[in-house]
Amino acid sequence: MGAINVVWISRIAPKKNLKTAIEILENVRANVNFTIYGPIQEQKYWNECKAKLEKLPMNVKWQYKG
Repeated sequence: MGAINVVWISRIAPKKNLKTAIEILENVRANVNFTIYGPIQEQKYWNECKAKLEKLPMNVKWQYKG
């Protein structure tokens, strides 16, 4: 079965709520390719998001493209 492609285009900041999007992906059972585009505005927030990304299930592949 193919994968769902999900693209996030926004600056990396709490106001944009990337962390919640990642939390939603924790419960998705389909294969997902999650690509993130946007400048890191708050490094601490990005570090928190990245920690969550690294714990996503194996069916969710992610990349940060800047």
